[in-house]
Amino acid sequence: MKLLEILKYYERYIDTLLEAVNYNQMFSPALIQHVGANESTIKSTITEVKKGLVREDRIVWFLRLFKMNMIAKALNKNKTPEFLAYSEKELKKYNSKAGSNFTYEDFKKIPPFKKLLSALTHYYSMKIHNVEKYVFSYEMPDEIIEQFEEWEDAHVARFSEDRLIVNRNEGVFLDVGGGWKWFDLNRSFCTEEGEAMGHCGNEQNGKGDANQTVLSLRLKTMVDGKVFWIPHATFIYHKAEKTLGEMKGVDNQKPEDETHNAIVKLLYDDRILSISGGGWEPHHNFSVNDLDDATKDALLAKKPNLRNFVEKLEAEGITKSVLKDLERAGATIDYNNEEYPYVLETFKSLSDMVEEIGNSTAKWIMGILEGSSKEYIDFAEGLDDAQVFKDNLSYEQEEIIRNYIRVNHKELYDEAEEENYGDDPDWYDLVDAIDDDWFEGWVEEFKRLPGDAQTSGTQAEMADALTDNLDSLEHEFDIGVFKHGDNVWDAKYTANLRKYELKDFIDFDYEISDAGDFIEALDEHMAEDNMELKVDAPYNGFMDFDMKSFDQQVKQQLEELEKKTNET
Repeated sequence: MKLLEILKYYERYIDTLLEAVNYNQMFSPALIQHVGANESTIKSTITEVKKGLVREDRIVWFLRLFKMNMIAKALNKNKTPEFLAYSEKELKKYNSKAGSNFTYEDFKKIPPFKKLLSALTHYYSMKIHNVEKYVFSYEMPDEIIEQFEEWEDAHVARFSEDRLIVNRNEGVFLDVGGGWKWFDLNRSFCTEEGEAMGHCGNEQNGKGDANQTVLSLRLKTMVDGKVFWIPHATFIYHKAEKTLGEMKGVDNQKPEDETHNAIVKLLYDDRILSISGGGWEPHHNFSVNDLDDATKDALLAKKPNLRNFVEKLEAEGITKSVLKDLERAGATIDYNNEEYPYVLETFKSLSDMVEEIGNSTAKWIMGILEGSSKEYIDFAEGLDDAQVFKDNLSYEQEEIIRNYIRVNHKELYDEAEEENYGDDPDWYDLVDAIDDDWFEGWVEEFKRLPGDAQTSGTQAEMADALTDNLDSLEHEFDIGVFKHGDNVWDAKYTANLRKYELKDFIDFDYEISDAGDFIEALDEHMAEDNMELKVDAPYNGFMDFDMKSFDQQVKQQLEELEKKTNET
C-alpha cells in the first residue's frame, strides 16, 4: 500500500485525535450564537459523554452528531443568510471527511441524545469483546446500534449455553417451592448473574446504590452429583421503598411463563409494596398484564398498588402513589406543588433559565443586564439632558440653585436679571446661562443625572419584562415556571408540567406500561418540541425614566449646593 493511500485510510482517525485535544473547541462561538445554544448545557453534555463513553473516538463521534443535530434543529427557526452559509459549510466539511452525502434531515432523525448515550453505555456494560474494540468514525447511530445488537445476541447465545451458578453467600429471600427460590444477592449489581442471564447484571443502574439489591429467581438442578442453580429472572429490589424496579428474564426479555408462579408468590409477599419498573428497555420488564386474567384479578384485588403505571394512572388519577412511581423511575417530583408536580427542567438561576430556553429578546435583555452583551446600548440616546433637568425640578429645588448662583456668582446672576428687564431671571434662561458658561463641576454632575435615570429606568423595565413573563412558555403542554428562593436573580427555577397533562399523555406508539416507559416517552416528546420562554419588547422599545432615582440624586446634589451657599 502506498504512503498516500495509508494516510488517506487513517485520515478520519487522525481527525478524531485532533478534535479530541479539546472537546469544547468543537463548539465555536459562531455555532453557539447561530443556534442560540447554552454554553453550560454544552459543557455538561461533554462532561456526561466523557464519563459514559470514556474513549476519545467514541466521545468525538458522539459530540460531532450532537453538533450537527443542533444545527439541523436551528435551521427550523434561523433563516439568516449568515447561518445558512455557515450550516452549508459545516455540512460540506462533514460529508467530505465522512465520504458521505448526508443532509440535515438525516441529522434531525438522530434519536434523543440521552437515549442514545444510555443505549451505548448499556452495550459497554455487557463487556462484549467486539463492542469494546469497535472504533467510531462517521457512522450514523442506527448503523452502530444494529451492529451492537447483533454482537449482543451472539454474546447472549454463547453465555446462555452455560447458565449454571454455584450459590455462595447469597441468602434466600423467598422459597416458593418446587426447587424454585428467590435469592437476595446482597449487592446492587452482579457480574456473575449478568453473564449467566445475558444482561448487564444491573451494573449500569445499580453501581454504587446501596438502596438497590438484586433478587435472582433460580431453579435447583443436579449435575454430576453436584448442586447448581439456574437463574431464570433478575428483579431489582429498592429496599427503602419496598418496590420492584427492572424485572427481566434471560437476554433482557420478559421472564418466561414457567416463572410466573414464582413471580406471583413474590408479589404477594408483604415486603413488596409496588412496581416502579424502569431500567433498560422497560417495555421488556415483567408486567402483571403478562399473567392470566384470573391470577391477575386475584392479585390486584389484594394488592391494587401492583397495577401497572398506566392502569394506576387511569384508575386513580395523579395520586401521591403515582408520583412516587415516577420518582422511583427517575423523575423529579415537587410534592409541594399540587397543581404542577412534575419537574421537567431545573435551572440554577434566572440567567441559566434564559440561556437554556429564552427567546432572542429574553437572551438579549439578560445580556444587557449582566453586562455580557457585546452590543453597546446608550439608553439615554436622544435624551435632551438639559431639557429634562430644566423640566423636572420643583420650585423649591429651583430656588436652591438660584440662591447659590446669586451668592457665589453674582455677576452671572445680575447679567441674567438684566436680560429679564430687572426681574428675577427666568429659570430656563438661567439654566441656559449656566450651561453656556460651564463654570463649575456640579453643573456637569447635574447634566449627567437625567441619563443615569433613563438608564436605571430602562434596565428596570427590562428586568420587569423578564420577571413578569416567566410563565409565558411556548409549548403544547401546560407548563409553569416556579421560583425557589427569595432573590429573583439567584433563586433556583423549575419548569413544571401541570398535573392533568400527565394523565392525558399516553401515546400508544411508545408502548407505555410502567413509569420508566412514561418518562422515556415524555423526554422524547420534549426533545422534539422544545419549550421556549417568550419575552416581547414594547412597540416603541424600552425607554422608562426612573423619576424616583432622579429625584434622589438631585436632592443629594442640591444639599451640597445649599451647604456651599451657607458657607459662603
